[in-house]
Amino acid sequence: MRARCTACPDEFLADKPRFREWWTSSSGFVSGAELIIHNAPFDVSFLDRELDLIDRPGIGKHCPQITDTLRMARELNPGKRANLDALCERYQIDKFAAHAARRVCSMRSCSRRSTSR
Repeated sequence: MRARCTACPDEFLADKPRFREWWTSSSGFVSGAELIIHNAPFDVSFLDRELDLIDRPGIGKHCPQITDTLRMARELNPGKRANLDALCERYQIDKFAAHAARRVCSMRSCSRRSTSR
């Protein structure tokens, strides 16, 4: 029997709430908070799209301060790589712990295992 990969979207998300349900229960928690996001425009576009689908204003209306750590890294280290791997290396941070996206479909038995790095 093959091990179940809990990182695969279909299986991993099966018991998770839909965005509308999550937002209803979590909006009070994030409202007014500062969001700190690496490459914020990318993630904010997804959040804004999901909020639009449930007829809510964009994330900037809920979280007035959004800090983009990619922009910060480029300002602090001009001319140097600023992706998460490079920053982890530069600041001696455990990449595995810091970058959860690396773990998506990392199990060898997963049929959807990502081969890109």
